[in-house]
Amino acid sequence: MLARKRKMQWKVIASLLIENGNQITNSEMWKVVIYLPIKKGTLYKRNKENLYLIDLACHGVPSPGVFKDFIQFLEHKYKGKISNFVFRDKTYGYSATNIKVYFANGKTIDCRNDIKTFTRLMFKGITLRPSCYECAFKTKHRVSDITIFDCALVGSYNKDMDDDIGTTSILCHSDKGKKLLEQPDVIDKMRIKSVDSEELILTEGSMLIASAKKSENREAFFHDRELMTYEQLTNKYAPITLKMIIGDIVKRSLRYTGPIGKAVILYNKKKSIEKYQREFMGRSGENETAD
Repeated sequence: MLARKRKMQWKVIASLLIENGNQITNSEMWKVVIYLPIKKGTLYKRNKENLYLIDLACHGVPSPGVFKDFIQFLEHKYKGKISNFVFRDKTYGYSATNIKVYFANGKTIDCRNDIKTFTRLMFKGITLRPSCYECAFKTKHRVSDITIFDCALVGSYNKDMDDDIGTTSILCHSDKGKKLLEQPDVIDKMRIKSVDSEELILTEGSMLIASAKKSENREAFFHDRELMTYEQLTNKYAPITLKMIIGDIVKRSLRYTGPIGKAVILYNKKKSIEKYQREFMGRSGENETAD
């Protein structure tokens, strides 16, 4: 199932006790808890009429310490305090992945390779937490009511929904989840199209069933982290190449060339996603199965 958000607000009730989950108050209200898959084992599992559990297809959780190093590097380099950091900025459209950094002094930077170093390290399998490489929660069968994840190739399912804003894939695991999506308020605020779940997992949902691959350089990276600055680390483990610099310049330019530019960006993104999926699907059997 694919969904396009128009205007949706979820209420997360703080009184839900994540640790032992034995008390839920305000039972007349809807409660939607959105969490990473690894948390599902600790969530309250009794069937409450107004409690909906929604989990994510997670690539992995990168090191908070490395992220702190990254922020300090950027604040020092650009001489300003960071007030907001957007990993999924859509200035250039959904198909052109972009990171945007906001500083307290009003300055913003985006589409620069130095602000992509953190995510490059993550996708290289260097900075994820150890448990992410052998995640016990990689399965398409979940205790949640709904699982959500990206639908980068939405045009393959429905060209009318491909407006370069972004679409979410939704897997329903329970009758409650299905009924939630059939609520009039939900239908009124979302465009929904049903698709084959197996095909959706095959093309978009590799992170559901396969753990990230651990880099052979991970231990060396964290050893060097005690000795090197963040910039020195990235120069060694995720260096910025001339190809990357040219790619950013071309990407910024293509956004202003109309349909042709968008088609080129989308083609490149599709190839990148296909490579990413091949790497993940090749390891799917290590965790679970797609049956």
